[in-house]
Amino acid sequence: MVLNSFFGYLRLRLKDIGKFLALVALLFVLGSCSGPAQTDSPTSDEPSGAATPRPSIQQVEPPSLLQRLEPWLENYAPQVQINHPKPDQVFENTTINVRLQVQD
Repeated sequence: MVLNSFFGYLRLRLKDIGKFLALVALLFVLGSCSGPAQTDSPTSDEPSGAATPRPSIQQVEPPSLLQRLEPWLENYAPQVQINHPKPDQVFENTTINVRLQVQD
């Protein structure tokens, strides 16, 4: 008789523990389906889908030919028009070709 009441008590407690564990598992599964939380909102004007950051722009020295012409260009003021690249053109490479039109 004592043994039956003990097993009855144990069966009720195991049912309660089983219900609790099922509830915890359900909450865990539902919580993991929501995806990662986004805490930082984009603050810049760049699109949020930008895959790679843009490198910083650095000033480089002029080509050696232009450096040799510099004394001559001090007294001469040619009109220079940039034909390529176009204004607001975005580059994927770090090396570009430049086309200029020079007039007296």
